[in-house]
Amino acid sequence: MREKIMLAKLKQYPMTVLEVIIVFGIVCYFSSIGLFNQLALILLVWWVGYSFEKPINEMIQKEDFSPLLGRGFCFVATGLFAAVVLYIQIKF
Repeated sequence: MREKIMLAKLKQYPMTVLEVIIVFGIVCYFSSIGLFNQLALILLVWWVGYSFEKPINEMIQKEDFSPLLGRGFCFVATGLFAAVVLYIQIKF
């Protein structure tokens, strides 16, 4: 029962899930970053992606946004955020 609810939630936010998977792979590649910082980056990307994607999904349902444009915006905005945070963690 719980798994079905979780899968339904994940299906609502496909771009966020994709971003988290990509960031997880990048974080694993940069193993010099501490474990706490890796987990913080992954959680931040999930939070920001969810925050971007939730209102975009509502706009798509109201037909204010096209699905491709909305999902692309979520992907690019969350990706830029993750890149900036990762750069800061590596640099400092």
